[in-house]
Amino acid sequence: MGTGLSGSENREMFGKIIRWAIDALKRIVEWIFYLCPIKTNKILLINFNGRGYGCNPKYIAQEILDQKLDYDLVWLVRDPEAVFPEGIRKVPYKSIRALYEVATAKVIITNVKNDLRLIKKKEQYVIQTWHGSYSAKLLEREAEGKLSPDYLAESKKNSVQTDLFLSNSRILSQCYRDAFWCRCEIMECGFPRNDMLFSRDPARVDRIKETLGCPATAQLVLYAPTFRDNGSLEAYSIDCLGVLRTLRKNGDDWKLLTRLHPNVGGCGTLFPADENIINANAYPDMQELLLASDILITDYSSTPFEFAAMQKQVYIYAPDIQEYQRIRGLKEDFFRMPYRICKTNGELLALIDRYSPEGARAEAEQFMERFGGVDQGDASKQVVERVKQIMSIRVENRRDMSE
Repeated sequence: MGTGLSGSENREMFGKIIRWAIDALKRIVEWIFYLCPIKTNKILLINFNGRGYGCNPKYIAQEILDQKLDYDLVWLVRDPEAVFPEGIRKVPYKSIRALYEVATAKVIITNVKNDLRLIKKKEQYVIQTWHGSYSAKLLEREAEGKLSPDYLAESKKNSVQTDLFLSNSRILSQCYRDAFWCRCEIMECGFPRNDMLFSRDPARVDRIKETLGCPATAQLVLYAPTFRDNGSLEAYSIDCLGVLRTLRKNGDDWKLLTRLHPNVGGCGTLFPADENIINANAYPDMQELLLASDILITDYSSTPFEFAAMQKQVYIYAPDIQEYQRIRGLKEDFFRMPYRICKTNGELLALIDRYSPEGARAEAEQFMERFGGVDQGDASKQVVERVKQIMSIRVENRRDMSE
């Protein structure tokens, strides 16, 4: 007897059954692994749902390695070829083995509000580092009617399971309370990934430029916009060649880096093929790009918060601001920044034409005075000290503290 469904409908139904069966199998495995004891020296780290060695988890792990602490560091990663320092075990993301590592880790460190596939035990401790400073775009609960119900469900579950949020400003801490369903402790220590921004290490900047294929004498302008919830690429219409032409008018050697949000990625063909335009999407560490750059062009992202801390120039290029307001929404803080919002390439190039490091410092000081921040360059050490305390707590004491 036929099903009355077309071939494509049958394939879709079969696919749903397979996905349901796999999810059910994973849930059974999760409960089996729940019976396994916690490994009291194991720390599990996740960066952007399986990306490589980067963001806040990287700098926490690096501090642990630098201190030569006797911990089993496990990183869930999608790319088996991703490069990690010695002392970190790579485990395939979303594998059966990953379920075991999650179930038996004493501390779990993540930077996104994803479903950890965790049936949490009282002995376990989850640290949410997040992956950006305060942003004036609407987030989580603030954009509840505009975000995926599945994502919101994962985010709420993640907040319930989280024991500690990391913050680099009071305004971000309040955002966690208001928008992230956060009811746990918030540690205002700064972001580990921002520590390097305070070192201003010239040798490190030279190494970054060398990796990018730029001479040490080149100045860098970084175009780093955020993603659009509807997947549109139309807003990334910046006149890259015009920006370079304007900056190079006095004979200076400028290169333009393009870096799209991880939710976009892989769109290097959006920009002209030119030896002075460098696709930095694959560069593993966004903070290193910020450190090495002299100018940042962005839109609704949180990067101005970090770039202004270095007293460098920020330009806002937001040609789709009305559409973005409709789809995601912006807080009033976005319009209170000391940066002019450019809606056209003509407006942007006119501002760039008047660029001066002195003017950049003045605007950055205004920005930081308004929004503040607690980054001092020692967040990694502070977080690892907290991790050491957590790892040393006996299971019995941890259980008593949670009751």
